[in-house]
Amino acid sequence: MPITKKPVRAKAAEPATPTGVDVDAIIERGGTVPSEAVKRGPAKTERKAVLLQLYPTILDQIAEEIAKSPVRMTRQTWIELAIVEKLKRDRA
Repeated sequence: MPITKKPVRAKAAEPATPTGVDVDAIIERGGTVPSEAVKRGPAKTERKAVLLQLYPTILDQIAEEIAKSPVRMTRQTWIELAIVEKLKRDRA
């Protein structure tokens, strides 16, 4: 095994901050910390998983309706649309 000298470190270059940028002003401007973001609640686009148990006869009926549809869609999408329609109907 050959013995070699320790590598020599190059001198540090100039600081990485660009000239003309006020770092203190950026730090003072601040932002939010994770605990503040949690208090605001979930974003509107966030989806939550829900376990849904259905009888096989209901799933068969849903499959028949999906097959009749002129637009191809998943069972998940069909169920979501049915829920939205029901909510609109109940609110009217």
